[in-house]
Amino acid sequence: MYVREEVLKRLNLAADFLPEGYGLMVYDGWRSFEFQHELYEFYKKILAAHQDLQRHDVNLEQWLQRFVAPPIRDPDDPPPHTTGGAVDVTLIFAGAEVEMGTSFDDFTAESATDWYEQKSSLTPHERLIAEHRKILRSAMEKAGFVNYPLEWWHFDFGNLSWAKRLGREPLYGAIWNEKEAFGDVKEN
Repeated sequence: MYVREEVLKRLNLAADFLPEGYGLMVYDGWRSFEFQHELYEFYKKILAAHQDLQRHDVNLEQWLQRFVAPPIRDPDDPPPHTTGGAVDVTLIFAGAEVEMGTSFDDFTAESATDWYEQKSSLTPHERLIAEHRKILRSAMEKAGFVNYPLEWWHFDFGNLSWAKRLGREPLYGAIWNEKEAFGDVKEN
């Protein structure tokens, strides 16, 4: 897995902000354009087969684009993961993933970062989930990341999504493929 050098430094900083015993586990970082396209098509097929969405007359393409950036080669608006500035992370405690309420890459409303904070009453288990999400978001934000509000696991630094949220210019554009990322690497 690859991320920008500054993103790696900030992930280490975020880990330092976590309470004792907690750590970060990174699911995903930089994606090539080709992989972004494959991922988009993969989830498109899964959603097309999802009976609940079909019954509720949901526009599948719009729903999918809430969670997976469309694979469009636009240098002015690249998919976040193609920049190396987007990461998908979770919390671990004593080396094991903690309960976050949904799985990574869950496409339900419950995956919104503040889902549990918005509920009027929480069970003890839900309070624990809400606390885990707050711990993760707090550490990542202290390290300079911004969270994509529909996904508790997705954070950006330096890319266009980050820049828009903070009213700044992006630091990173797309790295469309492995050759751009790594050059002509030859194995011996």
